[in-house]
Amino acid sequence: MISTYGSFVAIGLFGYTEGSKERVGGVKIFFDKYLTSTGSGRFALVYNSTGTTTYGYAGYSIQMNNKVLYLGGKSEIQTNGVLKGVSIDISNYTAKYCIGVNCECDVGYFYSTYMRQCYPQIGQSTAIIVTVCCFLLFFIIIAIIGVLLAYYMKSKEQKKDTDDEDYQHDEEANPIIEDDDEPHLDGFNA
Repeated sequence: MISTYGSFVAIGLFGYTEGSKERVGGVKIFFDKYLTSTGSGRFALVYNSTGTTTYGYAGYSIQMNNKVLYLGGKSEIQTNGVLKGVSIDISNYTAKYCIGVNCECDVGYFYSTYMRQCYPQIGQSTAIIVTVCCFLLFFIIIAIIGVLLAYYMKSKEQKKDTDDEDYQHDEEANPIIEDDDEPHLDGFNA
């Protein structure tokens, strides 16, 4: 029997025999490093357990989540009526691979639900360096825009000054002469 949860694979070994105890069964939980592995060693053994009762068939049915492994087979009923060994707390074994209920990536990676892929996490010092570089780049761009704007305004001011000088020079060279206050019409004298 096989059960999966995220990148965990639980394999029920219900026919497993240990020493003189026949068919005690058991379970092995592996973490599949498919999303992060670049070489050999794709599966890492996370948890291993064997049954305790002969012909107990532990692992005949299995189910898991990030905290509990449910193990089916013949179960012993304890004196208080509770089934022995049906659920096993595996949170100590899975905590290394799970962020909340998401158990997709190996240690040092985070899972992108949009891309459905694991990406390496950056360290705190790297994040600080990237943030400082972004701020420096932002201030450099603002400074460049300021310098270009100042240059543009200065060149516009110089153009205005030269236009004013040309206008004053034209007035001095060609003064406007007015004889009288009465308007004249070309070819007509009143």
